Amino acid sequence: MFSRKIPVTAIPIILVLLTTGCASLSERAQEALAAGNYEVAARYYERALARKPDDAEAASGLKQARGEILGQKLLQVRNARLAGNHAEALELLQGVVGLESQWQLVPGGKVAFTQEEEQEFAKKYFVQRIEAELAGHTPLRAAGTIRTYGKIFDAGLVSGIRNKVNKHGKDSCQLFRKEVAPGKPFFALFVANYCRFWGDTRKVGAGKAALSDVLFGKIDLKVEQGASPFEASGHLLAEVSKAFAQTPWYDPDGKLSAQASVSVAYQQQKDKQGVVLVQPYREQEYYVENVVVKKFRRVEYVENGAIKYRDDPYETVEAQKKSRTVEKQYRYPAWKHTQKLALSLAGQFQFAGRTFHVAHSEKADSEGVEHEENQPSYNLKPSRPNLPDPMQWNQQQSTRFAESFRKQAGQLWMDSYCRMDIEVDSFAESGNQVELCLRSRPAQAPKFADDWYRKFLGMSYAEAVTIIGSAI
Repeated sequence: MFSRKIPVTAIPIILVLLTTGCASLSERAQEALAAGNYEVAARYYERALARKPDDAEAASGLKQARGEILGQKLLQVRNARLAGNHAEALELLQGVVGLESQWQLVPGGKVAFTQEEEQEFAKKYFVQRIEAELAGHTPLRAAGTIRTYGKIFDAGLVSGIRNKVNKHGKDSCQLFRKEVAPGKPFFALFVANYCRFWGDTRKVGAGKAALSDVLFGKIDLKVEQGASPFEASGHLLAEVSKAFAQTPWYDPDGKLSAQASVSVAYQQQKDKQGVVLVQPYREQEYYVENVVVKKFRRVEYVENGAIKYRDDPYETVEAQKKSRTVEKQYRYPAWKHTQKLALSLAGQFQFAGRTFHVAHSEKADSEGVEHEENQPSYNLKPSRPNLPDPMQWNQQQSTRFAESFRKQAGQLWMDSYCRMDIEVDSFAESGNQVELCLRSRPAQAPKFADDWYRKFLGMSYAEAVTIIGSAI
């Protein structure tokens, strides 16, 4: 292996450069710290420690910079409180406590005093906010407030508040239970999930068993074959069943059966013909060409009695050897394969008196060449037609058909149960309709569903799900 020795005189220079690189980070950090740019200083110190974890000076500087950052953020907390923005002050204070936990840093001095003072103000607002949420009969919102901000305050205080909130939550659970009635299984499912959050795991109404009377446990699919056999029928049945299980209509314990039929029109044509193919190539060719060449010869002449000489030009014809690139063709026998596939799937599905249709059609025309020519000089290698496998192609189309069915079945559910004209005055009736709609797992809860959650729980559907989870 080739190696190059470093001159001894270069070693001190390298060491100086390395030392200067580390020193520059600390110097920049100190400059930023002196200028009051504490976050910049902290980043420089973090980089210095990443290079040299045992750098005590950088560790001390980082602790100081982070302490100053906390001080600045606490001033933001104070300013928000003084401006009357108590909610914003609580949010900012939560960020401070989060940074302290992340950095494993316990502030001291003025920073600690400011934090203690702001925590006292925040505690009063925190307690008042919980009381207001309980007075508004929204204990779930109060539970969310505790979950979000409880870590800021003393564990004993938070425990006492939580117990009070839990009592209100259990009381609201009992009120919700009284609203449960036959014919509203999805509302009952919501109540069961709500009560479970408060520690009440007793059965609500008929429980999930009631869903089995209104949901579908299987789909009876009949495949009607056309003139040409469709060998992917088994895959089609499996894909539709799998897609059906992903729709809101399905429940593993459902007692209903969805009815469906799919008409298949499949055509497959294959052809193989012998052909002569032409492969162009280039070849260097030599030939002889007569060309006119200009030459000179020495001629003697007399001028003023003296003999002189001159070179007179003349032309002659000579044969010259030349080369040129010639386009040629190599002919060889081959088989030309052609394949035409055409599939049309027309499905009719019936769910609880609702009928919808799903259609999917596709064509694939392909051709390829088969030959055994192995002629590197002609840039030829043996070839195979490499046509799509009909079975795999049909399976792919069946999967696409099933996906279209899944989407349309989900849309049918939303069209049926996510109507915009639903009133949110009736707690149980509209609640059952809301949970019916949400069973389709929309990307965003419809407005009427959000309105229902805000009216009866004091928060949006998305906020509620983060606390108690989904009842679906």
